[in-house]
Amino acid sequence: MVSELQIRVLFGISGAREAYRNSDIAVVIDVLRAASTITTALSNGAKSVIVVKEIDQALRLSRKYRDSILAGERRGIKISGFNLNNSPLEFRKSIVEGKTIIFTSSNCAPIVEELKGCPLMMLACFLNLSSAALYARRVAERLGRNVAIIHAGRYGKPSSDDMFCAEVLRALIRGDIKSPPPTDLVKEFLKYTSAGIYLSSIGRSDDVEYCGNVDLLNVVPIWTENGFIGSSV
Repeated sequence: MVSELQIRVLFGISGAREAYRNSDIAVVIDVLRAASTITTALSNGAKSVIVVKEIDQALRLSRKYRDSILAGERRGIKISGFNLNNSPLEFRKSIVEGKTIIFTSSNCAPIVEELKGCPLMMLACFLNLSSAALYARRVAERLGRNVAIIHAGRYGKPSSDDMFCAEVLRALIRGDIKSPPPTDLVKEFLKYTSAGIYLSSIGRSDDVEYCGNVDLLNVVPIWTENGFIGSSV
């Protein structure tokens, strides 16, 4: 039973490496914005989202995948020559349906890189929080493995948006709470986080607003040899 398993909240690269060494089920959280963006892309019909750490890796991969879309950011700004930013609102169905997305980001991508090859890696955010909790619990019960929730933070430091999401997710998986906090509360909270303030300062307050929609989607991004694909609970 999950209650007998260890469900830990870890941080950043070091947390990812620990989860990998322990062969944990890894749940990566990056609320603002990578996990929210990838979840939205898959919900809107993207074939897969291949996450890589470096820009040159993304460029090389884009030449191998026909009709792929290059997406990502550095310091919240779209990378020169890329098609899309790391903005969930840009990943509309009309743009991404049936496409392979090649994606890189400042904070989430390096953590994903560390976890490739672990027993199971998935992404969680407020958009898919209850579905992610249910999926993680079911996999933990089936495989009998511990769960590591790794929050990405910002540039090597913890961030309150990811920490809050991680703690709520742990409580949901354990059954300590029955439902996540309401959308209105989460949206208001995100506005005052360091990531929310920064994104608003560069004109992306719409992303902050969107990422606070609790349980808007039921897609859980699961890492495979073809990148993240969407799984529904």
